[in-house]
Amino acid sequence: MALDIFESSRIFIKMQNNILTLIDQIEIHSNKKLNYRKTIFLLIESSKNNNLSSDFENLIFLAKFIFNVKRILSNKTLAEENYKNLIIEFQKNFNNFISILKNISSNFENQDRIEFEKQFLDNTNSEALYLLIDDLCEIKNYEIDKKLKPF
Repeated sequence: MALDIFESSRIFIKMQNNILTLIDQIEIHSNKKLNYRKTIFLLIESSKNNNLSSDFENLIFLAKFIFNVKRILSNKTLAEENYKNLIIEFQKNFNNFISILKNISSNFENQDRIEFEKQFLDNTNSEALYLLIDDLCEIKNYEIDKKLKPF
C-alpha cells in the first residue's frame, strides 16, 4: 500500500511541475507575467484532476472571444444593429464563461474556492476578472501559435 501512496505522490508532483512549466512557457511566449499565476495553476489542475479538460478548452476559447469582443465594443465603430447583436452574443458567452469558471472552481480546495469566488465571481464586472480573462486569452494564444493543446 505504501508503494501506491508513493507512486501517487510522484505522479501528483510531476503533474504540478508540468503545469508550472506550461505557465512559464506561456509567460515567455507572451513576453509578460500572467496576472494570476496561482489561479491559472488551480484552474488547470482542477480541470486535469476532474476530467474537465473540455471545459477548460471552452473556457480559454471564450476568454479569447470575450477579450476580442470587449475591444471591438469599446471602439464603438459598429453600426447600431451590429452593436446590439454583438452585445447579445457577448452577454451569452460571458454567462457561459462564468458558468464554466464556477464548475471548474467548485473542485478547488475549500479555502482556494472561497478566495476565488470572492475575487472573481462575487463581482463579475471587476477588473480582476478581466485580468484573469486576459491570462486565459494568453493561454489560448499560446495554444494557437504552438498548434498544441495546453495539457
